[in-house]
Formats: sequence, C-alpha cells, structure tokens
Amino acid sequence: ELMARIGETMQIWTPEAKDFVLAGKFVMRFETGLRAPDALHLAIAENRGAKLMLTLDRGLLKAAKTLGIPASHGIRLAS
Repeated sequence: ELMARIGETMQIWTPEAKDFVLAGKFVMRFETGLRAPDALHLAIAENRGAKLMLTLDRGLLKAAKTLGIPASHGIRLAS
C-alpha cells in the first residue's frame, strides 16, 4: 500500500542544465548553508514548480525556507 501511495504522489525528475545553474546560485547564497547535492535537489524542485518538497533533513528544510521553496518534514520529529 505504501508503494502505491508513493507512486501516486511522488515524481522523479532527471536534472537538466538549468538545474545545475540554479543550484550554483543557491550554493553562492551563503546564508543557506547548502552544499552542491542538496542545492541540486532544491533547484530541481524550484524549476519544476514542485508544490511541496518533503525532507527529514533539517538543514535542507531551513535552506528551502530561506529560498522560499515550499518544504516540510511531512512528519513530526522528536527534538
């Protein structure tokens, strides 16, 4: 059942040149604290107009919020 739900709601996108360009811009914004792989994930989400990016990575979530990209843990994590 979980895999069926994931298949209904999750999309997989292949990175394009524009994603690498935007990821580079995100990395250069030092307040995000992003490294290249996470910046690429956010760039892909931004360029594809993702409604929401789910992550368990607190640093990635903070960077997404800094950049104005809709993101959430999707679940509550213990502090």
